[in-house]
Amino acid sequence: MSPLIPLTLFGWLPFVLFLFLVCSRRRAVAWAFSLGWCFLPVSGFAVVGLPDYTKTTATICGVLLGTLFVHGDRLLRFRPKLLDIPIAVWCLCPIASSLTNDLGLYDGVAAALDLTITWGVPYFIGRIHFDKLSDLEDFVLPVIACAVLYIPLCLYEVRMSPQLHSMVYGFGQHSFAQTYRGGGWRPMVFMNHGLQLGMWMGTAVLFMTAWCLFARRKTIMLFGLKVPSSLVLVALAVVFLLVKSTGAIALVGVGILLMLVGKLLKSPYPILLLPCLCLMFLGLRSTSFFDSKSIVELASIVSKDRSESLGFRFDNEDLLLAKASKRLAFGWGGWGRARVYDENGKDILDYHLRQLRSAWHNKSVRNHAPGAFVFGLAMPSRKMEAGSRRGDRCFCSRCMHIGSSRLFSERHADSCDDSRNRNRCGCL
Repeated sequence: MSPLIPLTLFGWLPFVLFLFLVCSRRRAVAWAFSLGWCFLPVSGFAVVGLPDYTKTTATICGVLLGTLFVHGDRLLRFRPKLLDIPIAVWCLCPIASSLTNDLGLYDGVAAALDLTITWGVPYFIGRIHFDKLSDLEDFVLPVIACAVLYIPLCLYEVRMSPQLHSMVYGFGQHSFAQTYRGGGWRPMVFMNHGLQLGMWMGTAVLFMTAWCLFARRKTIMLFGLKVPSSLVLVALAVVFLLVKSTGAIALVGVGILLMLVGKLLKSPYPILLLPCLCLMFLGLRSTSFFDSKSIVELASIVSKDRSESLGFRFDNEDLLLAKASKRLAFGWGGWGRARVYDENGKDILDYHLRQLRSAWHNKSVRNHAPGAFVFGLAMPSRKMEAGSRRGDRCFCSRCMHIGSSRLFSERHADSCDDSRNRNRCGCL
């Protein structure tokens, strides 16, 4: 192991504390999450009785410690609300799953602790630091800034192949076989996978589009410099296309289309449709009304290879859904019980499915089928409540609704570390 890995992961805690001392609390939180997710190594250390110490937990713990030591008064001001119930159910549902599958209380508490740290704590941080729509600009700008920092890094890997993680940290973070797409290289930089990088860059494109359409600002302040907003948007869009993530491109296209329709109609309802579409997909995918064959045929118009990849995912998800339907209430629990095995006890699902499967399905099958719906509901609910109070021309409300939908999309593409490496920024 490269000595740079423990140096960066454990050195991240004092660095985040330094951010809290020199920046406003909201900017410190946003910069800590964005920089940590973009530049920390895809590695970790096992901790007995606790979730592994990875880039996820390093960033979360750093922000939590910074809040505790520098802005402890924010913790005392927190008051639970009814809208916090869904995230509480989401974090505690593994206990019911373990008990109903005779896995014991200890197993359930351990799984609930993992969910609480990776999901509940970031949600809590977002609640106490970004409780007003006007606060969200401090959240959006670091995301865009880190995407801008990624532009030369992405261009390098598009030309030279994904090598930066190996060059800096001494090992490749994912299978090199999945980095070649469309006659060229698909970059990963310091993300878990090219799909995750595509979602990050796509989110930045959506944020910049909202910035140009609704904030109506001709410039954006990045690293102390005023840069033309249109220039930043074009640069991010070009690099985003070079990342070659077809699913992310489609999702960003839908997001931009709904933003344009909302601006044309001068109504927020098209934007509100984004989280609704996420919930509709979760529901329809688990029923016979979902026509996967037609979607695969439609995708073949764009690319035969991509349509075969999509069809492969749907076929394997059908196997998992059939297994999940046998325990609809609380799922199968952990330890691979939700997988499909042959008569010899071998997992019949291909290795690549474990790299590409949807995070929403992974969690809903393991814990409980309604869990995915509860999770999807937990994020948009507070945003909708806030947006309804401030009118339909607020840039921040657009960003919140976009963020809630991109969170679902990022979970769908978070493809490498089963349930641990989740995009905490979406939880904010």
